[in-house]
Amino acid sequence: MSIEDDLDRFDWSRIRTYPGYAEMVPYALRKLIAASDEETALLGVWIERILLSVAGLCEGCGTVASALVAALSEMTPSGHRVALDLLSQISAAEITGPAHEQIGAVDVKEIRQAVAGGFQHYVGGRRQAAGGYGHNFGARVKQGCYGDQL
Repeated sequence: MSIEDDLDRFDWSRIRTYPGYAEMVPYALRKLIAASDEETALLGVWIERILLSVAGLCEGCGTVASALVAALSEMTPSGHRVALDLLSQISAAEITGPAHEQIGAVDVKEIRQAVAGGFQHYVGGRRQAAGGYGHNFGARVKQGCYGDQL
């Protein structure tokens, strides 16, 4: 499945984020795939700000994380670094604010399972392609998803 097919699976105009709806997320993800170092940093900050706040995760986190994992294999090294950082932040985030501050339905366990599940496929491919890289990243994701519960 191509990144375009993966992005088309979602109705981004109905996915809630902190500033509103996620219509601009597919554009940002497409840009992140081929962006320069400076652009990837800006895109990473923008994506982080729409998904995470002091109150924690928003409804769009699981969907965006799924799309980020799907796009990893097509990204430049700088896009790759930013995406992995975003995925670590999403998987490690907690709901810290009261329920009335949450945007949409947020299930932290479901979001972590979606991130970790997507990585099983991705890390397996990376291990075959780059020998050993996937192991270190897999440990980082597990730590972000499960903390000290390992």
